[in-house]
Amino acid sequence: MARVGLLLCRYAFDTERGGLSAQEQIDLLTRLRDAAPVAYRKVEPTSEDFDTYLMRPELKTLAGRNAIVLDVVRDLRFRQVTKTNRTTQTVTATRRCADMGKKAL
Repeated sequence: MARVGLLLCRYAFDTERGGLSAQEQIDLLTRLRDAAPVAYRKVEPTSEDFDTYLMRPELKTLAGRNAIVLDVVRDLRFRQVTKTNRTTQTVTATRRCADMGKKAL
């Protein structure tokens, strides 16, 4: 079963001449789609922290209202695998590469 995330937000694109129209917003998001990834929520990011970008911006009509739909994507380079031992009440964590399944640390 695929997991689908949902993020609802309200925002405004403003310029010196005022807000952007829906089409201008889509045009801007389409240009940003090819921009370099950003480091989300990192005060002092390293080169490996630039892993967040957007994809598939699209203007839709939902329930009679205009809406912009897009994907905010984060490349997962590592995943945390834990092994638990209920008898000893311990949790052992290992860090593994997400794409290779090989131990990274």
